[in-house]
Amino acid sequence: MHRFVAAVFRLVIGLVSGWWTRFCLRFRSPSTICTVTIGPGKLRGVTVTAKGYHYFKGIRYAEPPIGDLRFKPPVPLKTFSQPVVDCFVEGNRCIQYDQILKVLIGSEDGLFLNVYTPALPDDKQQPNLPVMVYIHGGGFKCGSGDAFLYDPVFFVQRRVVIVTFNYRLGPLGFLYLPEAGIEGNAGLKDQLMALRWVNENIAQFGGDPQCVTLFGESAGAKAAFLHYLSPVSRQYFHRVICQSGVACSDFALQVEPTLKARKLAECVGYTGSSDTEALESLMNAPAEQLIKHQLHTLHESERYQELQFPFRPVVEADKPGAVLTRHPQDALRSTFTPPIPIITGCNSGEGIMAYANAKNHLNAYNDQPDRLLPPWLDVPATIRTEVALQVKGFYFGEEPVSRRTLMPLLDLLSDNEYVTATLTAAELMARHQPLVPHYAYYFTFDGRFGNLKQLLNLSDLPGVSHGDDVFYMFHSALNATLEKDADEHQVRDAVVTMWTNFARHGNPTPAESDKNHVTWEPVKPCDAVRPVVTVKQGKLRGITATLPNGTQYHYFKGIPYAEPPVGALRFKAPVALQRFRKPIVDCYAERSNAVQKDFFSDRVSGSESCLYLNVFSPRLPGEADVTKGVPKRPVIVFIHGGGFMNGTGSSLFYNPEYFVQEDVVMVTINYRLGPLGFLCLPEAGIEGNAGLKDQLMALRWVNENIAQFGGDPENVTLMGESAGSFSSYLHMLSPNSRKYIHRVICQSGVAFTDSFFQVEPVEKARKLARFFGYTGDSDQGALETLEQVPAHLLAKHQNEVISEGEKKLALIFIFRPVIEQQQTDDSIITQNPQEILKTYDTLRLPLLEGCNNGEGILALRTLGSRWQSFLKSPERLVPVLLSSKVQNLDRAQVGQELKRFYFGDRPLSADQTVNRMCDLLSDNTFITNSVTSAEWIAKYQPNAPHYHYRFTFDGRFSMLKRLFQQSNVAGACHGDDLFYMFNPCFLPKVSDDSDEVRVRQILIALWTSFAKHGNPSVDVPTDLVPEKWTPVRKIARDATDFDLDCLEINAAPRMVINPGGDRIRLWRRLLKQYRSDYL
Repeated sequence: MHRFVAAVFRLVIGLVSGWWTRFCLRFRSPSTICTVTIGPGKLRGVTVTAKGYHYFKGIRYAEPPIGDLRFKPPVPLKTFSQPVVDCFVEGNRCIQYDQILKVLIGSEDGLFLNVYTPALPDDKQQPNLPVMVYIHGGGFKCGSGDAFLYDPVFFVQRRVVIVTFNYRLGPLGFLYLPEAGIEGNAGLKDQLMALRWVNENIAQFGGDPQCVTLFGESAGAKAAFLHYLSPVSRQYFHRVICQSGVACSDFALQVEPTLKARKLAECVGYTGSSDTEALESLMNAPAEQLIKHQLHTLHESERYQELQFPFRPVVEADKPGAVLTRHPQDALRSTFTPPIPIITGCNSGEGIMAYANAKNHLNAYNDQPDRLLPPWLDVPATIRTEVALQVKGFYFGEEPVSRRTLMPLLDLLSDNEYVTATLTAAELMARHQPLVPHYAYYFTFDGRFGNLKQLLNLSDLPGVSHGDDVFYMFHSALNATLEKDADEHQVRDAVVTMWTNFARHGNPTPAESDKNHVTWEPVKPCDAVRPVVTVKQGKLRGITATLPNGTQYHYFKGIPYAEPPVGALRFKAPVALQRFRKPIVDCYAERSNAVQKDFFSDRVSGSESCLYLNVFSPRLPGEADVTKGVPKRPVIVFIHGGGFMNGTGSSLFYNPEYFVQEDVVMVTINYRLGPLGFLCLPEAGIEGNAGLKDQLMALRWVNENIAQFGGDPENVTLMGESAGSFSSYLHMLSPNSRKYIHRVICQSGVAFTDSFFQVEPVEKARKLARFFGYTGDSDQGALETLEQVPAHLLAKHQNEVISEGEKKLALIFIFRPVIEQQQTDDSIITQNPQEILKTYDTLRLPLLEGCNNGEGILALRTLGSRWQSFLKSPERLVPVLLSSKVQNLDRAQVGQELKRFYFGDRPLSADQTVNRMCDLLSDNTFITNSVTSAEWIAKYQPNAPHYHYRFTFDGRFSMLKRLFQQSNVAGACHGDDLFYMFNPCFLPKVSDDSDEVRVRQILIALWTSFAKHGNPSVDVPTDLVPEKWTPVRKIARDATDFDLDCLEINAAPRMVINPGGDRIRLWRRLLKQYRSDYL
């Protein structure tokens, strides 16, 4: 406690002393004055004779950002308002809420900088000293460049010119409302303005504008890193030091910045929906109110973070004056010219600052393990709990989070907030910036200058707190007075020496220095191979990586395959991309997902510019191979599911490594979702199915380019699950699509009936337009309204158009495919699928298709406890397939029949009831459709081989079932088959001899055999699948009976006939009775 009291005492004394000095200097000039003339005018500074340096404090470097300039980029100051400006004390701080004193301080007029120099030029010499420009930290919401914390005397003593400055903070510095002309990052642009000022004027203070080091701590380090990545900023500095902060992930960026700005406007009284009017309210509000309410704008995902920074940098539109126009990770994977040396590092106890808040609710980590996940990880809601438990197990083992597990908690908080991001940035630079000298450090000296740890009253904790390294560089009023030979002084001397060496030489321990006790070696570049492939649109640079079996493969992620469907292209069919916009496109990571509403949280994410695909290849043409010539391998194009409302082709879920190990080229894609992908207004020129047409465009791209990745364009298998399976089935039926595919795999979804298609699509579109304020009756007017609505709002409010009939369904897919009115070059489906399937011998593509035996678990999850109401109203048990367009069907009677069949007349246990309900929902939503489709193909398509399966394995990779909290229900959940094929990072570790691994081997062997040969049983080891998978037998068109040949897939696969036979016979009888045209 005594350290805390002593630190508080020094704080109070320092504040009083600083105030008194400022007060005196405003009325009495210093005894020794120096003068400098720069562009805007003349400055008078102070010469500190005893220490041999000069300082000029409170230099205005831009026009005051007030009035009409609020939120805007800074405006250069052309002329000072006085003939001579006295620069004896710091200028105003930018307005902020002081984190230590807990009071509002500062002014909106706060753009001032301070210069400290050991020598001014004169008639005899121009010193040309190295310059170091320091950006203060404070989470972009507080802080200043004042000497109270950042007195650079120790740097100046080593013949370096130091510049510190203020920049706008919080909403005043980082508000983002592009629709109203506020492009964001005003605070970063203040920093850029200060750098320009240094470039133009620092020579007058003895500094060399061609030897400038930008350095910062915490938010200042992140800002410095963003400038390091910015072509606009890089021209003004030559080295960078980032202390406890890098910007290489979404955590450095503002969450939902436009929504934050609107929410802030609401906080100051605005109630409308116009961004322009919202900005007007914010312009008129007192600055104090904006600062006061900034924490009220936090996004839901930020509210449980230990460190909360609401207003941060954003990725801007690529316009003149923009600082950050690309995601930091994209920028990091580009080539920098010239390479700028950089130092990055962290302290050993970064998490101490977060712990100051976390210690008040430690048990919350046990009740809500999701809170252990860092925001930069951006784990989808579907797997957050699973990943969180893995993280908790790694750090804490079986122990609960408590004061007894303090050390692992500090490690976790340190890693979450700073360390992992710093290591990630280091790895990315090592891989993608091999020419950049990068020096990494870890600061571990926990001494008596640890002022922040003392002020937090956490001195008993081990490690160096976030921010405490600063006190071993700068002189501060907070520092204790210590003996001359104290270790603290030696550490400070070492740090300042290395920092100034780096500023002078680009190396912290140069050979010419006589004070080196150690040679600081730079990070070694990775020997990463960056393969380049040339496709029709230009060049792509990928990554060479290692498969689980140790062999190499190549991936190219985030390949644009169409023009961005934005602006005038919204809702329209995709437009082919003729040329890439860059000479070489870096394809190291997936790019934006489609705009979508999360299945679990209703959070909207993604971008309208989303048409990207990913290619994974075991070998590129020209690489060493045992075969002769150019290798051509079978290709699988995978379409993700998600009810046409959400989903992604990202390798986070669909990492296809096990397919690639079997010598298959894999392609995964994104396509438009929800209203952006499936709005239909034919009278206004919107035919619908834009999302399906995106998929078709991707197939065309594959046909044109896949040979350059070693794939065979004449052997392409289209594969999908759920909505992706429905899509694949429709492409199989489509003449426009069939020319690009040669086999089809449909997992849990066939689109063969009119009940599959979008309900009242035109009325849905009109209803959506009315929701957003359209009052007319013209479809063109409705379209124009929807074209102006922000994309995220279209996704957010799509549920507003659900029809009354749809509200009663177990599964609701709002915007989905439609039957188009006209056959065009990019139409997908213009006939009812029933007509196509029953047109004799029109389909020749081999089909592998089937379901999971617990498909209904998905409907149980979406219904929650409401599924029990189906038993009380049995008419709701009747599926759309049976009741659609049927005049003579008594829904109550049929519902009672279904209830008796599935549940019997005797009471059942709770587990029995839910399992029977799962069977019914499985049949209603997926299985009956699948079986009926199989019968039609057997009758009417004699030359279309069809292999049918039923997946029944429920193991430790069955992630969705556990996520849905339905582990008590028997069967393999909808979607869980995918986790036995793909290799997402969140799967639990199991032994190689486990059933889970065996089932994966079985599925991969069957699926890749089908992709290679059109037959899933070729060269499949009999120890995996003892029986040959025989296709569904063909029957006569007038046959009345049908037996379904099926491979039951689990750890011991076997052929069966009519899986769930009684249930199949029930539905065939009902269909014959009420839909005689079907069978």
